Amino acid sequence: MGMLDYVVHRVSETHSKVRAALLCGDVPHWIKRSKRKRYISAIIISTPPWVDRDALKLIQYNCRCISELTGVPHEINHCVPLHHPLVCGLTVPWNLEIITAKRNNALSNHWNNDRQPDLFL
Repeated sequence: MGMLDYVVHRVSETHSKVRAALLCGDVPHWIKRSKRKRYISAIIISTPPWVDRDALKLIQYNCRCISELTGVPHEINHCVPLHHPLVCGLTVPWNLEIITAKRNNALSNHWNNDRQPDLFL
């Protein structure tokens, strides 16, 4: 399951309720049971209620198409990472980019201060 599936598909109707519960420290059972609970929680919390879900779906669709067309696995990356001591990114279209899975795994949670001006122009 991809990053945006937790926001776009699985919890789209109840996103606000799940997000509110997580912010209050009440973790739903389906998240508690997951090996990726920290990641899933971060994705849901970092997705504001006002985000354009159709734009997120389009990014996800484009990522899958690029992977299929090139034969190289691609993933969606947060330009500003979700977990970093200096910054905290949001799951919004302008903070997402499609990159190869290999590059995404190499990036981890790195934040490049030199890139900051490009993101906010």
